[in-house]
Amino acid sequence: MKVIWLIIAVYCMTWSLQAQNAQDLEGIWLRGDKKNYKVEMYPCGDEYCGKIIWLKEPNDEHGKPRTDSNNRDPSKRGQPLLGLDVLIGFKFDGKAWKGGKIYSFNRGKYYDAQIKMKEEKLYLTVSILFFSKTYTWLRPE
Repeated sequence: MKVIWLIIAVYCMTWSLQAQNAQDLEGIWLRGDKKNYKVEMYPCGDEYCGKIIWLKEPNDEHGKPRTDSNNRDPSKRGQPLLGLDVLIGFKFDGKAWKGGKIYSFNRGKYYDAQIKMKEEKLYLTVSILFFSKTYTWLRPE
């Protein structure tokens, strides 16, 4: 019987160490697979958003700052990528940040997304219809 209580106590302690707060998402994140841009996650109202704060290649082939040239709205194609909100509308439900969208500046489209965290890694799952893909983001060194 003591062994069962010990197992339960260890499980509860482990679970409490992994418990998250909404604020855990805040800060700077580097896209882990390509390492081509950094995003700063911040509260925007009762949700969380993320804006580009660093690009591996900040300038285009002409040496000018990269812009949102693929945006479906022609009036926004001249806006700089630096400072652009690419993650919007994420609400924390106690376990994950859901209901958000990620903007693909390469395609000029928004996609449904959710975020989970584990051991200082951010797992961003992007969904398109019945398909999904998860990307790992890291805290920069």
